[in-house]
Amino acid sequence: MTLENVENCGISALNNKAIQLVQQGEGRNAVKVLLQALSTLKLEVCSGKTCASAAASDSGAAFVRIALPSQCSADNAALSTYDTLFGITSCVNPCAPQQRDGSTACLLYNMALSHQRCTNSVSQPKARVAHLKKAAMTYNMAFSAAQHWKRWTDMHSGYQILSLAIVNNLLVIHYELGNTEKVAQLHTLLRDTLFGQKGDHISSQELSLFAKNLSRCTGEAPPAAPSVAASSGSCTTSGCDAGTAATAAHGQPTLIVPHSA
Repeated sequence: MTLENVENCGISALNNKAIQLVQQGEGRNAVKVLLQALSTLKLEVCSGKTCASAAASDSGAAFVRIALPSQCSADNAALSTYDTLFGITSCVNPCAPQQRDGSTACLLYNMALSHQRCTNSVSQPKARVAHLKKAAMTYNMAFSAAQHWKRWTDMHSGYQILSLAIVNNLLVIHYELGNTEKVAQLHTLLRDTLFGQKGDHISSQELSLFAKNLSRCTGEAPPAAPSVAASSGSCTTSGCDAGTAATAAHGQPTLIVPHSA
């Protein structure tokens, strides 16, 4: 799937540019472009504008998956990052009330993964930890935005895989940082989200990655993956389900806040 297939307006074009920069190994520049996309989205929402070339719709896939070369460790005991970015499809109007939270979550997730991948280009342990903590903070904001998006409807195409990606990558970060309490919380959340899904188009490779990370946290055999309709390859459109990501009392999203140094 090429980036040309997901262009629809300025916000999506900026997201596509950021994806290209990450593919070229320019994660820091990608973060700058994504910040510009988020600022543009906020400005257009506040001014009441809509993307002229995109029509608000609840039908069709919200995101397209752009797989990146894996940067996973060869260590069998290490957890695996979900190395996939999300493009915003042409059926989404990022400024529409029912879709802007999902678009925000997508942009924040892409920014967080850009930060996370930057750790492989730094040699100083302190710099690596700093990138990981920036990534964790941004994933946390993406998770919060996804929970707000969920409230609009119980049938959001893209919600399930985006939630799995966020929680999985947060688990990877806190596992590396040795935050055992956070690891336990995220392990439970990932398991609940994975086994709560109902037929999203998630590939067998993706299911295997999430299940293996669950098992590596506990030292147990990988849990049996839920039965779903498998997708073809990594760059696919996702299905739709509200999932079972935890929410606090009165419907407020549970925020996963990393500890500061």
